[in-house]
Amino acid sequence: MVVAQLISEVLEATFLFCWLSFALQKFLLKISFAKIFLYVIALTLYFDAPLLLALGGVSLVISEIDRREYRIPDVLTKPALFALSIWLIHTPWSLSLAWGWIAIMYAITYIAPTVVGRGDIKLVGVLVLVNESQSALSGVEFLVTLLFLASLFALPGALLSRKKEKSPLFPFGPAICAAALAILGVTTQ
Repeated sequence: MVVAQLISEVLEATFLFCWLSFALQKFLLKISFAKIFLYVIALTLYFDAPLLLALGGVSLVISEIDRREYRIPDVLTKPALFALSIWLIHTPWSLSLAWGWIAIMYAITYIAPTVVGRGDIKLVGVLVLVNESQSALSGVEFLVTLLFLASLFALPGALLSRKKEKSPLFPFGPAICAAALAILGVTTQ
């Protein structure tokens, strides 16, 4: 029993490492082999569920792209949003919350385009749906906690960036991803 679990974790870690290596090459991201290896080991020790391992891997890619380019690619968020919506079709409340969040935030960005990035909006919608299938928190509790923690995580970097560069752009994706992984790690069913 223990040997089977160990083999399963090694296979999950190997798959995640291979996927991360591919994704980093695809998006032309430079992260050292040692950092990826340590990240994969940490994720494998932190999460048991394959969906959360995949989320952890995608979070690293999203964070690096957002940090470098100040955007979150639709190729990562839109398929996840639609696949999770189909998978969770039996939970109308979580679908309403996720898509309602996206609709309201898109309306806000139409009026004030520099308030928040649209990639961040879709990422939060995806995470609300992931929460529905993995966490013990309700959707609203997760959303409020996610936004609070992400803001808390991003605040020091945003202040330093504002002082140093005088730029309104700040990558919020890494803070959202870190907050989501922290919440899901604590509240996983």
